Amino acid sequence: MESGFWNRRAADLRQAIGTRRMRLAGMVLLSGRDGPAAALPARTRREVLEGTHRSAAAAMIRDFLQPGDRVLEVGTGPGLTALLAAERTGPGQVVTYEANPALAPLIRANFALNDSAPDLRIAAISADGRDFPVAGHAPTPGLSVDAALAEHRANALVLDAGGSEVEILTAADLRRIARIILATHPERTGPAAQRALEKTLVDRGFRVWARAGATCLVTR
Repeated sequence: MESGFWNRRAADLRQAIGTRRMRLAGMVLLSGRDGPAAALPARTRREVLEGTHRSAAAAMIRDFLQPGDRVLEVGTGPGLTALLAAERTGPGQVVTYEANPALAPLIRANFALNDSAPDLRIAAISADGRDFPVAGHAPTPGLSVDAALAEHRANALVLDAGGSEVEILTAADLRRIARIILATHPERTGPAAQRALEKTLVDRGFRVWARAGATCLVTR
């Protein structure tokens, strides 16, 4: 029987008994329904409980990021990929941006659980730096992708931007970037927009080196 079936059954059991912590890719993440983890979107909590959350990106981070890489992440989520990037590249090398302020306590708690300190910024990355509306909160301050890249002097990008990846990467000055670990969202942007983005990246000197589902590694 396929592994996905057993992942789902395991997630059902963990949810039923109220599992509060999960270990994914060697990192500990809060997964309960109370405390900081209460802010997790239902789909993300389910992926954490199944053990599938950002699994392709996690593998690419460990296989392709290098010690000393300066990483800019857009879309922190619960913090797994920022933790893995920090483990791989070293202290002070990762800055991660999350647009949803409700996730900040959870992210910081997960960082503390793993004795790691990626630089978390609550800001919305876009082409032009516009503020981002968030239900139940004041708008999240915006920052342009080029300003973020210049400030951090990044040479690697990790993006899970919920569909905004097309706008962000099309606008970004990527001359310093050697590697991009990219979660695509064709269900939100449409497949044509994703194909156009891939062509734009190829035209700018990149190639798709690896692909796993909707996640790909783009390198020079």
